Amino acid sequence: MVLYVSDLDGTLVGPDERLSKETVEIINTLIDDGLAFTVATARSLVSAAEIIAPLHLRLPVILNNGAFVYHPLEKRYIAANFLPPAVVERLVADCRRHGVSPTLHLLTGEGELRVYYREIIHPGEKHYIVGRQANGDRRFCRVDDLRPAPGDRIYALLVIGDHPELAVLAAKWRSDPEIAVHYAQDIYSGAYWLEATSPRATKKGAVRYLRELLSVEKVICFGDHLNDLPMFEEADEAYAVANAHELLKSKATRVIEANDRDGVARFLLQRAAGGLAKTRQAGG
Repeated sequence: MVLYVSDLDGTLVGPDERLSKETVEIINTLIDDGLAFTVATARSLVSAAEIIAPLHLRLPVILNNGAFVYHPLEKRYIAANFLPPAVVERLVADCRRHGVSPTLHLLTGEGELRVYYREIIHPGEKHYIVGRQANGDRRFCRVDDLRPAPGDRIYALLVIGDHPELAVLAAKWRSDPEIAVHYAQDIYSGAYWLEATSPRATKKGAVRYLRELLSVEKVICFGDHLNDLPMFEEADEAYAVANAHELLKSKATRVIEANDRDGVARFLLQRAAGGLAKTRQAGG
């Protein structure tokens, strides 16, 4: 089986943060015809759910940059990676010393997703927190103390701010073997996002998990930003959309059409047509 895995924002999703009608129609037709397709996103299930709802996804999806793997048909997480409490305390202390306020992303003891934050300092934080709340996202909880409650399990710590201030903190954290670091500019707000997760919580690790779970012979992936680089490393073929980061393009098997031109969907349609033609030739 060949597994196709696409990033969402900037790749499968257009600049308006939505899936186009053409993309939905093409991908659903291909899935219904047997294409093994899924998505890998930095978004949580809450913020991704509305976007991917029109798709006929049947395979597990990768969420939070690989912190979770979720099965849409069984409606449950089938894999999860969390940060040790001592590591979280150390990272929060680092943020305090650098004058930034992080958000803690966690799964409560009751199994609910929550995002704890103390205050909104940077415009990028406002774009993220207030923007999500305006869309009905109820995960966000303002707290006076960022210490998690008993039973809370942290899967990510996120800091939003300016470069190069955050770059200093990113450089320090990259030398820490107990965390994986994702540092890049948000394509919507222009602010920089610095995220710390478990070393196992990467798109690379999650794609490898799916490769083994589904007994996949080949993985073909699509992306646009730096957090897709680990996935590119794991894939047998990797395609960057035309609007992708230049570094990602340099690592890609090939560059395809941009996200605002349904690049991924059109590529899949062409690949499917080519496969059908070969099948017909083989059959005489």
